[in-house]
Amino acid sequence: MGTTFFAKKMKLNLSGKKAELTSEETVKLILAAIGIAVLLGLAAGIYSILTQKHKSEQAESSINELSLKIQSVLENEELQATFLLESPDSWKLSAWPDKKGAKPGKCIGYCICMCSSSLFRNAVEECDAKGVCKETPKYVEVSEGIKIRGPVSLKILSKKDRILISKL
Repeated sequence: MGTTFFAKKMKLNLSGKKAELTSEETVKLILAAIGIAVLLGLAAGIYSILTQKHKSEQAESSINELSLKIQSVLENEELQATFLLESPDSWKLSAWPDKKGAKPGKCIGYCICMCSSSLFRNAVEECDAKGVCKETPKYVEVSEGIKIRGPVSLKILSKKDRILISKL
């Protein structure tokens, strides 16, 4: 009986030394490399899911604290207030409805949202897909769509018909 595919030997010349590597060993090496690549991909996917959940929790905490600060300004406990917005990194603070009347489905009336700004170009879609929103009793205007890159100091000011939030 003739030699099989896996029993054939390939001769390699490595640094002047002869090494023999069978076809069977080559296939095993290729399968091992594919297996390692799949495991690394799964690990990266799990890490991404856990990180996203953590950022959503950070956003919810930050938006709740900001909402309390806005409420204190509205109740005239303070005419103007400052707030340090720290997390989550690379997310945006926005207020709804915008000048066109558009708002995420998460908002019923007026609201403020912290939204992931990674994939979508449309801010409404961003906030619906990866955002945390909180209702406000009054229209809120956020100057220049505040993107969080490290701690951001905000100024909150109550006007007759709206609340203004801007960077300090």
